[in-house]
Amino acid sequence: IVVDLQKEILQHLEKKAEKANVGKQVILHQCNQKSLEISKYRNTVDFSILCAVVHELPNQEHAFREVSEAMKIGGCVLFSEPPGHAKKRDFENQSILRKSLTGSNGCIEG
Repeated sequence: IVVDLQKEILQHLEKKAEKANVGKQVILHQCNQKSLEISKYRNTVDFSILCAVVHELPNQEHAFREVSEAMKIGGCVLFSEPPGHAKKRDFENQSILRKSLTGSNGCIEG
């Protein structure tokens, strides 16, 4: 599941996925500025990558809660931010993820 706010990014990724013959395996989902809108994926995600996104989230606690709810028990979340973009305070709300994942043999890296 690829989630992005920008339709153009999703269209670009769709073309790349089709070129790599994985288009049927990739779900593209456009979110909005207030929510990832991924509630229909509750307890279905094994591995989540938040790449260069944490510093862009207006409500990190809400977004982390949404990711947490989408994760399967034992799932893993990887955070990756460009140097200087995210501050320690940006990750303070990841405790929501940590509580839901680490108690079930999950992991959080970043």
